[in-house]
Amino acid sequence: MIDVSPMRDYNMDHTDFKYIGLISSHLPNFKKRNNVYNCRCPFCGDSKKDRSKARGYIIDVKGQTFYKCHNCGISTNLYKLIEFCDTQLADQYKSEKFVETRQQNRISRIKLIDKQPDFTSNAKPIFIKYSPLRDLQKISQLKPEHPVKKYIEKRLIPSKFHFKLFYAPKFKSWVNSFIPHKFDLNQPDEPRLVIPLLDSYGNFIGIQGRNFSKNGLRYITIIVDNSKPKVYGLDHTDLSKTTYIFEGPIDSMFIPNSLAMTGADCLHAIETIGISKDNVVFCYDNEPRNKQICDRIEKMINHGYKTVLWPSALKHKDVNDMVVAGIKPVDVKLMIDTNTVSGLEAKMRFSVWRKC
Repeated sequence: MIDVSPMRDYNMDHTDFKYIGLISSHLPNFKKRNNVYNCRCPFCGDSKKDRSKARGYIIDVKGQTFYKCHNCGISTNLYKLIEFCDTQLADQYKSEKFVETRQQNRISRIKLIDKQPDFTSNAKPIFIKYSPLRDLQKISQLKPEHPVKKYIEKRLIPSKFHFKLFYAPKFKSWVNSFIPHKFDLNQPDEPRLVIPLLDSYGNFIGIQGRNFSKNGLRYITIIVDNSKPKVYGLDHTDLSKTTYIFEGPIDSMFIPNSLAMTGADCLHAIETIGISKDNVVFCYDNEPRNKQICDRIEKMINHGYKTVLWPSALKHKDVNDMVVAGIKPVDVKLMIDTNTVSGLEAKMRFSVWRKC
């Protein structure tokens, strides 16, 4: 841990200053520049090409301490940074801030903890409230040589999502820790990638576990709040804008403002989350010979929704395959926008597409 005692800014809160020092060992390339602390971003991992680059900053804004990364765009308060690095330290920090606030204002609430910084950023970070995910490692926390880390990087999943994805070495045992007897542990357990499902407020409503092998179920979806739709991406999507809806969460990570239906009934989910039909574009997999996919596309067209019908010359099954094959996400987005159809045009093109 780096001793930051000589570096304290005159305006920085004493407790904030103390805990910056305590988490400094979790922040690669930690140092002070002028009146701010600088480090490699623990959320996105910062530059993969240049390990010397450090684009995360801890700064004082009018007596309050915030964190900002100029690589992934995340912006949040100090408490959330501490919580990401060390949950036990975060609990201690919260307790100390509570006492400090009571002493200063005789107020028994910690307003600082809930306040978000006023940064202009395209990113919309939502931090997971208490959930079983605390028992798992984030993908961003795995060492570069870890097989799962290598798998994620091989699939070219954007680094800004690495701190929102988790690794469960024994998936069934972990699920049983919060839903007792969900799985029969007499059967073999398995590692899985854990994709959290959060509502628009960041509340934990379930997970989707993706298998790394070709054996067994590829996806297992677990819901802990059945009153919420089984939809991925509600925590970082603006439903007032054009919203792209995919079958799987990983595909949705490459296209801005996207959701994924993780086994949900699409029409019911759309109605539940209250998104306008005019803002919806369904992006099913490029499998014209798959009856289930064709039935779903036809259903959406008949209900008046806009749908993507991929070019007949395209051989890749889904967005992730396209990106891995060398097609840039911006070009995939352009392909989506230029092949989005509805109404009579959609019916005519669909009758041809399904025969490809």
